[in-house]
Amino acid sequence: MCFAPSQYVADSLIVRGFAALVEKLIQNDYCAHVGGCFPFDPRKGGPQTDYFDTFRGPHACNDFAEYLALHNSNVQAPTAAAECLAVKGPGVQKFAIPDIVRHTASGLGAFYEIKPASDSGRAKGKEKIEDFDDVIARYHLPYESGLDYRPDEHFTIWNGAWQGYPVEISLHWWLETDGLILYELCFDSGLKQFSEVAVAMLVEGAIVAAMLTGVGELTPALVLRYLILASSPLLSPIGPPDGVPAVDDQPSLFYIDLLTVQREERRGHPVNGFFYVAVVAGSDPPELWDPGDPRPWVFDAATMAAIGDIAPDGRIDPGSDAIHALETDQLQYLGSGLTTDDRFTALTGCFIGEQLTAEDGDTEPINAEDLVPKAITAYLNSFQAAMEYYLTHEGQW
Repeated sequence: MCFAPSQYVADSLIVRGFAALVEKLIQNDYCAHVGGCFPFDPRKGGPQTDYFDTFRGPHACNDFAEYLALHNSNVQAPTAAAECLAVKGPGVQKFAIPDIVRHTASGLGAFYEIKPASDSGRAKGKEKIEDFDDVIARYHLPYESGLDYRPDEHFTIWNGAWQGYPVEISLHWWLETDGLILYELCFDSGLKQFSEVAVAMLVEGAIVAAMLTGVGELTPALVLRYLILASSPLLSPIGPPDGVPAVDDQPSLFYIDLLTVQREERRGHPVNGFFYVAVVAGSDPPELWDPGDPRPWVFDAATMAAIGDIAPDGRIDPGSDAIHALETDQLQYLGSGLTTDDRFTALTGCFIGEQLTAEDGDTEPINAEDLVPKAITAYLNSFQAAMEYYLTHEGQW
């Protein structure tokens, strides 16, 4: 099944960050298909015939206005930038910036807009093309909506497994109409039918692994750094608000159990069923405690054999080094399923120093790197949601 990323990712900022990766991937593919590109960058000189909607500052409008002025003598950069930057409203002309613009040696050119394959994505893409057609008419620009790049690409992003079933998540992009390129994610799990919450968890996992690539090579140190930066009370979704696990906190126990079982299987110690258990320590027998009473946990011998290297004292508390170690291992596993295709690995570190502007261009740019902790938090939340679904649906994913 195929869908726009927003179908399973609720946070619009994470969707925007993933869209930035997708756009860079498509832009690189575009360059390969048209025989190479000379990206616009005033700092480097050269032909600079190709504009990609990549923010360099102080605003994308300034960047694009400079590009237009470089290739069109009738364009004054300050005038075009001011029109682009003007807050849009009644009577204010729109000034769209396409994702790709090419100015050829003949003086002609083409442009493309990249959008997710949703109803809103199609509508916004069509509107963006019409808005830039208006800019072309006002400034007498020699561009038209592109047809030379006609992709229909299927690109595997993540290939792994969940509960023994193979899972593949791929990216599909194509030329929908003149100048409009659409993309979608596709999910394939063979014969296994997963619940919506499980699909959401797996999609979020592939996206967080892809976005981690945007900040560097996926080493344990890098993953741990962004895991700790992730800002959410559900950073480790276990335990009550005071951070002390309760006697009857089954979801927290299962969260640790699931992370531990998967870690052991990856270490070559397969487990039949959910094997690891914990009891609550204390001088009083558990049957005398009321539900919800906070007590520290201790784990049985089998669990201790599995987690002894990360929790020698048998304690796994929320936000502890031990839980970080389990979650880092899980994120590392997600990274191991990412494609090793050169077209994707070329994006490694592309978020560093990158700023993203909103679609309307009227809000402040955000640092792409700052979206990675948000994506990690979203994945851990979706992991917890899938776990709770399993507990309440008779062991079904």
